[in-house]
Amino acid sequence: MRRARNAEESENGRGLKIIRMLLIVLVFAIPIGWYATTNYPADVEYNRTFNCHVTMAMDQASLGGMVEQIEVLWENMNTTFDGYDLNTTYSTWWGPDQNYENSLGAQRDYFRNLVIRIRGYEATYANMTNNNTSPILVNDWYAQAVRNTRGEMNRSGGLDWAIEGAFYLHIHPLAYWTPAYMCPTVVILVLAAIWVSVRISNLY
Repeated sequence: MRRARNAEESENGRGLKIIRMLLIVLVFAIPIGWYATTNYPADVEYNRTFNCHVTMAMDQASLGGMVEQIEVLWENMNTTFDGYDLNTTYSTWWGPDQNYENSLGAQRDYFRNLVIRIRGYEATYANMTNNNTSPILVNDWYAQAVRNTRGEMNRSGGLDWAIEGAFYLHIHPLAYWTPAYMCPTVVILVLAAIWVSVRISNLY
């Protein structure tokens, strides 16, 4: 009878070990699978549609090149959020932070004002060139204008400060809420694995 009981405990132990191994595998497999099927495609789309143009705008050596990339960003924003009210499309779900500053309306106005500012630089540059200003002074002025524009584009969260949050929140909400889904899931699986390990230790 004792032998039968030991055999039963041994069988139960093997079963619990299998369950523990399965839980450990799930701790890694579920987040990886979720990222591969949800976050990764969203990240690829965001990089292709927006982030690469942010990088290219920052890397441009000319004001005209910067304007070109900003206008691509602007156009892609309008296309991606076609049908949305930009003034009430926010980059965050948190009510107190849903204001103009965090809206796509602010992003649109920022693009418009930034393009106007750069066009102003270009007009000044053309006037300086036409007035036979010293080439050294003109080149120094132009280089400073480019640096100033880069600094402006990198201010207050970057060139796409509102687009990024709004893109994930409204276009890819599952990717946006990944921490809310994954953290409890992983915690539950880890706790379950610990509980099973305790049960195994009590059998021996």
